[in-house]
Amino acid sequence: MLCMMIFLSQPMRGKTSAEITLERETIAAQYPEATILPTLFQPTQYSHPLEFLGAAIQVMAGADLVVMAPGWQTARGCNLEHDIATAYGLDIAYPDGELPGEMFHVETATLEELVAEDQNIATDIATLTGEREEIRAELAERLPEGTHPIGEHLVGIQYRSKLALGRVAEDYPQEVMPEIYVTEVDTKLVRKHLAPAVIEAQYEIKSAAPTVTIREAKK
Repeated sequence: MLCMMIFLSQPMRGKTSAEITLERETIAAQYPEATILPTLFQPTQYSHPLEFLGAAIQVMAGADLVVMAPGWQTARGCNLEHDIATAYGLDIAYPDGELPGEMFHVETATLEELVAEDQNIATDIATLTGEREEIRAELAERLPEGTHPIGEHLVGIQYRSKLALGRVAEDYPQEVMPEIYVTEVDTKLVRKHLAPAVIEAQYEIKSAAPTVTIREAKK
């Protein structure tokens, strides 16, 4: 009888090597007659997340069963692996209590899942932003200033300028041309000269929605 080959789709972000290994061993114990295919790539093997994903998909090609590890819904790579396994008709096993096709939902997610998904999205945004900046830099390199019809789009290349206000002030001081000067309340000076309690009680207006920040907790 041939040994079943299992591809384990496992979230790894924020986990130590020991935690990852323990989870793999725990899942492997549920399939004593099977072999877990190797997908623990070293960070030095590849330089781009897509290279890691591509290597994993190559391993998946030899699998009889794809097993989704707990928390897979909040991991970008696991979601992609799940989509590929589904698209190519591979058998998929889910964590205990999870229904096939169950996906991430904001309303029902735990706080940990919400934070993990937020960070996955942040990584996607950073990657896409970098790629977009490269594309636009290349367009600026190839195209002269102006508007250019390309395909179904109009691409505008414009060099923005701003006034050298320091030089204007030297050439046209306020006593010479007062009409180009304005006087306004300065936020920094307000906070410097008014008591914080007075500012908070009378002049501070809180935004309608709070600002949410997420950073790595110190271990």
